[in-house]
Amino acid sequence: MNNCYWLFDTRLSILADRANTGGRYDLIEGWFSPGTQTPLHRHGGYAEQLYVLDGELTVWAGRRKAVVRPGEDFLIPHLARHTL
Repeated sequence: MNNCYWLFDTRLSILADRANTGGRYDLIEGWFSPGTQTPLHRHGGYAEQLYVLDGELTVWAGRRKAVVRPGEDFLIPHLARHTL
């Protein structure tokens, strides 16, 4: 499975979804153009784990801000308001 979508100037590839993982998780790879920002949002059904392969990603989650670099990850808790 590899469905690609464009959302907020970001290319998202669905590598695995709940149908392929027994409902346990989704695996999505994203490419963000420099300066792209997602709207402030939250996920009601799950936490979100980010892992950076290249470049850097600034994340605001709740009251925390982090710059995530290659090889680093960041966990956004369930229901935490966040933007990337």
